[in-house]
Amino acid sequence: MYRKLRLMYSFNSDDNGEIHGAKLFRCEKPIHHVLGGGRVADVLLWRNRNVLVVLLIAMTVIWFLFKVAEYNFVILLCHILISTLLVIFIWHTATEIF
Repeated sequence: MYRKLRLMYSFNSDDNGEIHGAKLFRCEKPIHHVLGGGRVADVLLWRNRNVLVVLLIAMTVIWFLFKVAEYNFVILLCHILISTLLVIFIWHTATEIF
């Protein structure tokens, strides 16, 4: 089992035994570079955990609204627009008062 995994997934190491980066299927490029090397790669590889947690919570809420609660997208969009109008109205009124 370990031998099969070693063939598919290997690490770069120097003479001191330090591991520099993981390589998938013995490719020349590390996985982070294959995924683009930016913020998306950081999130997919769990390097930026704060963004990952927020993303997972947001996706769970969206899944719950649309699948479990059977909420409609048009109704959600209307509620967001009405709430935005209310906030803009309150903001405008408050600036005139103060």
